[in-house]
Amino acid sequence: MRFAAFFALGFSLLACQPSLESRLEEARELVFRQRSEEAIAAYRSLLYALEGVEGESAQKARIEALSRIGDLSYLEKRDVKGAAEAYRALIRIAPSAEEAYWAREKLAEIAHRHFKDLPEAIAQWQVLATSGREGAEQFAYRVAKAYFESRDYEQSRKECESIVQAFPEGKVAQDALFLLATSYQFEGKYEDAIAAFERVEARWPGSEIAARARFQKGRARMSSGDPDGALADYLDALKTHPDPERVQAEIARARRYVAELERIRRGGPRAAFQG
Repeated sequence: MRFAAFFALGFSLLACQPSLESRLEEARELVFRQRSEEAIAAYRSLLYALEGVEGESAQKARIEALSRIGDLSYLEKRDVKGAAEAYRALIRIAPSAEEAYWAREKLAEIAHRHFKDLPEAIAQWQVLATSGREGAEQFAYRVAKAYFESRDYEQSRKECESIVQAFPEGKVAQDALFLLATSYQFEGKYEDAIAAFERVEARWPGSEIAARARFQKGRARMSSGDPDGALADYLDALKTHPDPERVQAEIARARRYVAELERIRRGGPRAAFQG
């Protein structure tokens, strides 16, 4: 008799608990009414209630809760730490879910912009780059840029080459080859940089990227002690470069340098000594 009464009491208490769907609706309503803190609290309470609960409905509710907590924390509360924790948890429990795809994108942004954690950003972008989705090539380029930013120029060049092979047409291939050439320039490997910029010119002749490559090739020649070659490249780039004032400034600089070299050559060692 006592057992029956206890069972009946337990059943009645369970029945009084709000259903999973009603708790989700309550949290969604709070989001709709822009009550972010209360919505986050409601979703966290739901996650707590779902601990140890199995099943498809429970899993979907966890995914929704973690996704909303992450988005509200990041976009509304500017709580990047809380957002990152929610996104990581979501990716951990449901790595193939649609929500996990967007969580990876935002987590990579947080890691890169706020935590300065390039390895985590790269790890997320690499998964996104191999997702097969439209725009995946942009994440592949972000991986290459992140390695460039970390000064791992060799790995950056490998990523750039992979991009060109996987996505041979379009702007991302142009950007990748340009970044590859720039990496040599940053390392002071000017001959390699010149050859790489010439590769860009040859692949997309007459384009804006070719003019930009020609200009950078001139800068590489200038840095390597070839002002005459640099001047020729600058003059050629001026025809189609999107920033002609910048090119003209470098032309003036190269002409002054060439004129000074001529003065020194004509005057010999004495002129050089007199400065």
